[in-house]
Amino acid sequence: MKCPGWSGRSTTHIDSPTALVAVLIDTNVRQWPTRGGRAAAVVAWCLVAMAQPTAVLAQSDSSRVLISGVILDPQRKPIEGAEVRVVGSRLLATSGATGLFRLLAPRDKEVLVHVRRVGYKAQLLKTVGDWRGAIVLEPGAFELPEIQVVARYAKPARYAATTKYDDYFRRRRQGIGQFIDREEIDRKAPLAVAELLTGRAGIKVSVRPAGQGTTVFFARCNEYPPRINVYLDGRKLIPIGGMGGGPSVLSSRRGASSPMIGEMLERVDVHDVELMEIFRGPGELPPEYNDGNCGAIVIWTRQGGQ
Repeated sequence: MKCPGWSGRSTTHIDSPTALVAVLIDTNVRQWPTRGGRAAAVVAWCLVAMAQPTAVLAQSDSSRVLISGVILDPQRKPIEGAEVRVVGSRLLATSGATGLFRLLAPRDKEVLVHVRRVGYKAQLLKTVGDWRGAIVLEPGAFELPEIQVVARYAKPARYAATTKYDDYFRRRRQGIGQFIDREEIDRKAPLAVAELLTGRAGIKVSVRPAGQGTTVFFARCNEYPPRINVYLDGRKLIPIGGMGGGPSVLSSRRGASSPMIGEMLERVDVHDVELMEIFRGPGELPPEYNDGNCGAIVIWTRQGGQ
């Protein structure tokens, strides 16, 4: 088979999964472009191509789903000995020296999969059918998500090749705050980011044309002006004309700061939004988004290939 060359200028011939990983190592994975998960996408693409005969066989058994792929560290090096287990069963696979694994599981509405290895942070994935691709494990404390977790709080398998959104899914599992996923965004088809806040308990939004003062209020942030921070991919946005939403920057006139929140939201193209988190008061704020503010809106943008 042919896989696209890592440099984009050549073609690499690969005849087996082992040969694939050999190429990854021999071509110096540190030189791969990693922005937007392109390296993982190349791996997943090659795995899909090589797995086609297996996929055809798996499809003949409609009672089972095939879960397969490669487990990598953040430098895109294969991880050996990672455990891949279907939640609620004894089905288990272990990645080999090349990081590859393959697992057949009973077909269900949703299949939850734990991926773990000592020395790495565990992943909890969700898939609704056959799945192939790359799974990235971050070094860190060996922490397995609680077994009681329900499917809607798991990390969808399509995010397995990136760790960008791991904190979003960790906080969603904790269940404090409000969370918007890609499916909800597609369903609402909003024209502006502020529209994603409408119709939510404790939030009042008045959406106006860009530059005309869209306003956002949180019922639990009853100080004036309310201190509601906006974060983009973990980075705090600064309102135009000041360093924050506090009284030292804005007039204390009732409601004076809410257009500033709307202005910050207008800087983000709604079509670039992948996920959102909303923390409507001090009791919901996680430590990483608490700097004396009252609430927070956290926006995560899409990655290349998604």
